[in-house]
Amino acid sequence: PPISETLDQATVDTNLVTAKAIRDYVGEVRDGIVKDVEYSEATQTFTVTYGNDSTSELPLKELLMGASYDASTGNFTFKVANGDDIVVNTPKENFLQSAVYNKDTHVLTLTLTDGTEVTVNLEELIDVYTVEDTATIDLKPALSIEMLDKRLLRDFEKYKNKQIANAFVELLPQKLISVVLSAASVSATKAVNAVTKEERARLIKTLKAFPLKIRSLRGFEEAIITSGGVELSEINPKTMESKKVKGLRFCGEVLDVDAFTGGFNMQIAFATGYAAGKSIE
Repeated sequence: PPISETLDQATVDTNLVTAKAIRDYVGEVRDGIVKDVEYSEATQTFTVTYGNDSTSELPLKELLMGASYDASTGNFTFKVANGDDIVVNTPKENFLQSAVYNKDTHVLTLTLTDGTEVTVNLEELIDVYTVEDTATIDLKPALSIEMLDKRLLRDFEKYKNKQIANAFVELLPQKLISVVLSAASVSATKAVNAVTKEERARLIKTLKAFPLKIRSLRGFEEAIITSGGVELSEINPKTMESKKVKGLRFCGEVLDVDAFTGGFNMQIAFATGYAAGKSIE
């Protein structure tokens, strides 16, 4: 596959960040210059050995913030945490030969010109896969907290001699009832007439802010729309023509506009494409 002109931190590995780049960054220290650099994939840490055999550890995430490649000069620029740039003049074709990404295992395999293969597990490196986040869903958006409380009290009175799961049959889809009760820490077999005020409050909170744990994105293959693009302030909205380059028009996803799924993005593409086409004489 073609190699991107820009390498982000996920594609930076010990075999890409050459010993020369590390030596240039560390320079002459202590009683001698850098003698050796080793990288631990398990800890993602560089161990630098100096001329006096003393060592120091440099975590990859603290050392390297990213890397970019300038095809016109053949320079790789590595951005480091202290704000410096490390520039390595190495033709790209002599630096990285190929890259293959396995979407099932999230492993990127980089092949260097000397035949060395480097594997990078993106699932471990990319924050979106490793940092769990939470979100909430309002399951009853049409009801305020006060209205929902009154609704529960009415349903509880109607089903007061039943198990609490039965009291939700008119409020929630059947398959969602046990999930909500579990999230609110209320037993599905508990009698309605035994539900406490505190438990009712937890049920209301769960219904109005049902918690979800986000573990990862579903991957580029299932992405619906791209985000970013040409700024809208730089085009004429009536003709979609660039304000900077006469005769150049933009439409659809190349524009910095995106919307929720449901046909909105298709409408944007159709409308901007129509406007661009109609404006051409």
